[in-house]
Amino acid sequence: MCRRRRWVLAIAIAIFWPIPRSQSQEGPSNVPLIEALRQGDLDKARKVLRSGAKLNTMDQYGNTPLLEAIRNGHTELAQEILRAGADPNIAAYDGTTPLMIAAWQSDLKIAETLLKRGATVNAKDRRGGTALIASPHNGSDGKLVQLLLDAGAEPNAKTQNGLSALMAAALVGDGVAAEELLKAGADPTIRDKSGHTIEEEACDRGEKGHTRVCLLVREAVKNVNKK
Repeated sequence: MCRRRRWVLAIAIAIFWPIPRSQSQEGPSNVPLIEALRQGDLDKARKVLRSGAKLNTMDQYGNTPLLEAIRNGHTELAQEILRAGADPNIAAYDGTTPLMIAAWQSDLKIAETLLKRGATVNAKDRRGGTALIASPHNGSDGKLVQLLLDAGAEPNAKTQNGLSALMAAALVGDGVAAEELLKAGADPTIRDKSGHTIEEEACDRGEKGHTRVCLLVREAVKNVNKK
C-alpha cells in the first residue's frame, strides 16, 4: 500500500472508528435516537428528539446523537439537535469532535453552526488530529479550510505521526486548501515522523491537484530558504 493510501486510511480510522468502552457515566445510553440516526429513519429520530431525548448522553461506543447525525450526513437533523441543546464539544471516546467529522465530511453548513455554538476549533483527538487537518479534500473550494482558519485554527498543528493540514493537502491533492494554508502561515518545510516532506508527498505524483500543490509548496520552500 502506498504512503498516500496509508495516510488516508489512518485519517479515516482516526475519525470513524471510536473505541468501544463501558457505558458513559452521564446516564443511560441514548439508544433509540442514535439507532434511528444510524438507520436513516429521520421521522423516528425527530419523534424521539421532540420527546425530550438526552442529547449529551453517549452510547457504549462513545457516540452522541450529534456525532451520529453528522457522521451519517443528516445535516438538517444535526442542526435540530444543536438547537435542542446538544453540546458541540462532546467528543467520542477517541477524542473525535463533531467539528472534526464535519470537516472530514466537507459539511460547511454544520461546521459553521458548530463554530457559532462554541465548538473548539483546535481540539485534538487522541492521535493529535484536528478539524483543520481533516479538512483538505481533492476538488474542494477551500471554503471549509478558510472557515476554520478564520475561526483561529492552528495551521501548523500536527498529529503524533507528523501529519499537518498542509501535508494532508499534499496527500490528497487539494491545491486550494494548500494555497489558503500557506497564506495563513503553514510551514512548508515540516516533515512527518518518517522524515517525508510535504514537497515529496505532492511532487511525487502526477495528478492535476498534486501538481498545483507541488508548485505552491516548492515556491514556499524557496521563500523560506531565502530568509
